[in-house]
Amino acid sequence: MAHQQQDSPYHLEMRRVLPFTRTRVFQVWTQPAVLQQWFHPAAQITTPIVEVDLRVGGHYRITMQNADQQTFTVRGVYQVIDPPAHLAFTWRWEGEEAEPETLVTLAFIEHSPEETEIVLTHRGFVKESERNSHEVGWQGTLQQLAELPASSNRKGTQG
Repeated sequence: MAHQQQDSPYHLEMRRVLPFTRTRVFQVWTQPAVLQQWFHPAAQITTPIVEVDLRVGGHYRITMQNADQQTFTVRGVYQVIDPPAHLAFTWRWEGEEAEPETLVTLAFIEHSPEETEIVLTHRGFVKESERNSHEVGWQGTLQQLAELPASSNRKGTQG
């Protein structure tokens, strides 16, 4: 699949600076209890299920639920885990197994001790419409992260 991801003409890159340490940003992307609080593209969507096996080759599974109780589950495999600098994982929606797997890569760049830039790259889309749909979803999801209260951000972290 990696070959197809590189050959795909459609990908997206997003950047967002957050008032969190690099360690905290890495942790909010990898701790299930914290992911449940923000990993969804809009406030009216919840994330009732987050499963994380945080190791290279480990699987993750995230289920989001809308106000009509419809669920949408994404899952994948961790490819890179380099705390607190990088995280990469495959991405595939359950029920869409015929579609190619895509790859999400995250870089966490320290701007200051209390400010970190997230560089999110999502590669491997075979259709422009899929890329565009994911771009809207990631914009909303990163906005939910930006609105995460500092107390939730610090849950289970040390700085």
